[in-house]
Amino acid sequence: MSEPQVGDGAFPAPALVPALRVESLTAGYGDLMAVRQVSFEVAPGSLLTVLGRNGAGKTSTLLAITGFMRAREGRVVLLGEDVTAQPVQKRILAGLSCVQEGRRIFRKLTVAENLLIGTVPLRLPRSERNSRLQATYERFPLLADKRNETADRLSGGQQQVLAIAQALMSSPKVLLLDEPSAGLAPAVLDSVMETVRHLKDEGLAVVLVEQLVTRAMREADNVAILEGGRIVHYGPASDAAALQVAREVYLSERPQAPV
Repeated sequence: MSEPQVGDGAFPAPALVPALRVESLTAGYGDLMAVRQVSFEVAPGSLLTVLGRNGAGKTSTLLAITGFMRAREGRVVLLGEDVTAQPVQKRILAGLSCVQEGRRIFRKLTVAENLLIGTVPLRLPRSERNSRLQATYERFPLLADKRNETADRLSGGQQQVLAIAQALMSSPKVLLLDEPSAGLAPAVLDSVMETVRHLKDEGLAVVLVEQLVTRAMREADNVAILEGGRIVHYGPASDAAALQVAREVYLSERPQAPV
């Protein structure tokens, strides 16, 4: 009998190392714990949606992952590297990028200047900065057309695209998005979410915090539902139980955990 060969189905394919793994993360402000023992992971080329009502700890979870909020307990592992004790800039260099809620771009700077700000933590030579700028214009033609306009002249949807493009200038492996739908018309949101889908298809690991439950779950591979800073459900977004828990949380059909 011949020996089984790797690749002929005799051996399982090696599992992908998660692009992001969060382990028992606890963080807060002073004595207030906004994030309590949160754990999840995101594989390359997948999208995790984080759901929960206002005050559930969604944004605080992202802040703890990026390093803007200090972790009290637990670990943040990025591409196999423990970055829990690393400052924000080191996490960016390690492959993490975040688009914060509210399209936090520099409105009085031009589109081009906003994009170049996304490369500042990397301290790239001018040639590499310009190369990334041109690649971004090819990915987002609308930004190329408006490269010399100040960001405050863009529509809300265009500003959101600019914020995402700025985050991509550091060539991240993990992208965190905090409520990109806020203030956008449905048609504009469709365009933004199409961009997110393309990024996932290109191999980026995406964590999407959202309030639009049905839409967010439709886009996701997995879902984590937060309540009182804790995960009350974590699993495939296609699981009917996920939608049921989301309805219970948003419709207050279950008591909230104490904050």
